[in-house]
Amino acid sequence: MESLETYFYLFKWGLISGTLFALSSAFTSPYLILQRNSLFPHALTHILFLSLFVVSLLSSSIPLFLKFPLLVILTLILSLGIFVLHKFTPLYEDTATSLLTYFSLALALVIANKTSQYDITLLNYLFGSLIVVSEGDVYESFFVFILSALIYLKYKDLWLTQCIDREIPGLHFKRAHLAFILLLTLQTIVGVKLMGVLL
Repeated sequence: MESLETYFYLFKWGLISGTLFALSSAFTSPYLILQRNSLFPHALTHILFLSLFVVSLLSSSIPLFLKFPLLVILTLILSLGIFVLHKFTPLYEDTATSLLTYFSLALALVIANKTSQYDITLLNYLFGSLIVVSEGDVYESFFVFILSALIYLKYKDLWLTQCIDREIPGLHFKRAHLAFILLLTLQTIVGVKLMGVLL
């Protein structure tokens, strides 16, 4: 019994954060499947990998509380590049996703090679770990869960309609789609800390 309590103490923040992540993902996962785009979060993890290296490079000059927002902003900007490529070039969305994903991964590896930015934080993001999840990470997971629930309640009907037809007169999907991308980005950032970029 004592050993069980010890294990629970080691993993408690990871278990709580993982549970909140699972609940958050439940709000968006069905729509990803309906859109036949279930690999998009996988692409986001590779884009996130580049953002992690950039934030790691800037870590000495920015406060700790700004790292998570900066990570979100950089990942969002890079992920929106997929839709810019799709809209302004003859590329299909999956082709644009592949191009940006592997460009981000390659650039991240070049930065890692040139700057020696392999630290323990990046390794945790690369492979994931329940043990290294802190109380602060649980607060981030809780924030993502609450935001996921609120945005889901607001846009769930538009998300479902968008899965059926994206061009219905009188319905504007842009905000709903941007909110969906924001949620996926936040959920990916939380999930990567638990499961790792490679998984």
